[in-house]
Amino acid sequence: MAIADIHEGHKHHVRFSQSTETTYGVKPVATNWVDLPVTDFDLAMEAQHFEPEDNVSGWQSPRAVLNRKEVKGDVSCLLYPVMVEELFEWALGRDTNGALYSRTIQHRNPIEQRQYAGVMVDTMAIKGDEKGDVSVQLGLIARTAEDTTDFSADPTYTTDVAFKFQDAVIELPDGTELTTAEDFEIKVSNHLKVGPYYGSSQVIAFCKGARQDVTGSVSFPFDADTYVDLMRAGTKSSLEIVLTHPTQTTDGVVTIAISKMHLTGAPIQRPVDGVVMQQINFKAELPDSGDQIGITVSDKT
Repeated sequence: MAIADIHEGHKHHVRFSQSTETTYGVKPVATNWVDLPVTDFDLAMEAQHFEPEDNVSGWQSPRAVLNRKEVKGDVSCLLYPVMVEELFEWALGRDTNGALYSRTIQHRNPIEQRQYAGVMVDTMAIKGDEKGDVSVQLGLIARTAEDTTDFSADPTYTTDVAFKFQDAVIELPDGTELTTAEDFEIKVSNHLKVGPYYGSSQVIAFCKGARQDVTGSVSFPFDADTYVDLMRAGTKSSLEIVLTHPTQTTDGVVTIAISKMHLTGAPIQRPVDGVVMQQINFKAELPDSGDQIGITVSDKT
C-alpha cells in the first residue's frame, strides 16, 4: 500500500439508497442514491465468538468458535435540504404493521469500497446549538458488510450550507417562543430487536423495531420556576422546532413537532463565575391524533 493511499484514507464518501429494500438485506434494484456528506462514519463488522463455559481448560481461556457477525455503528452528518426527507423517512417511517424499513449503504475511500445491506436505524439524535450547525447522528444495525465495486465514482455534494441553529425557532410550551434557548437535542430510539444468527453465513435472520421512545432537552438561562412547576405538577406540554434554511427555497423549512410530552427533569446549573442555566428534559407521549413525533419538510415561501 502506498503512503499516499494511507494519507488519503480520510476522504470518506457515503451514500444510501433512497429506495427501501423489498427483501431485507438485498440492495434494491431502483437505488436512487442519496449522497451523504458525513462528519463521522464507523459502521463496521465485528466478529463475536462462542466460548463454552466449561472447565476443560481450567483457569485459562476456553476454546472459541466464530459464532456471529455483528454489523453496527454510527454515521453523523450535518442537515442539508437535499437529503432531509429521505433521512427522516428512513429513521421514522414504518409500514402499516409498524415495521421499520431497511436500506442499503455504500461507503468508499481511496483504499476500500464496501456495501452494507439490511441497514436499519436503531437510534437518531438531532442536535443544534448556538455555535452553528444542526447535525444528525444515526445509530445503525446492518445485516451484511461486503466488498463492492459498485461505488467507483465520487458523489456530487450540495454546494449550499447546512441548516443553522441561528435560524431555528423553538416554541415551548404550547406556542411560546423560547428566544433564549442555547441548544436542543431530540433523541429517537426504535429499540431494534435483532434475530438469531443462523447457519453458516452467521448473519442475523431478522431485525425489527419495538416500541419507539422520543426524549430530548433544551437549555437556556434560568429566570423563573415555570418549568420546575410544570414538572412537579405533571403538566402536559408541547414542543415545536422550526428550522429555516438561510438560502434554500425547496425543502427549506423543517418542522419538528412533539404535540404531547411531560417534563422528566429541570436541572439548574449554578456556576459561581457564570450565568445560571436551566436544562429541561422531556419525554414524548402519544397524542389524541398523529404520532408522538412529527417531522415535516416544506418549501420556504
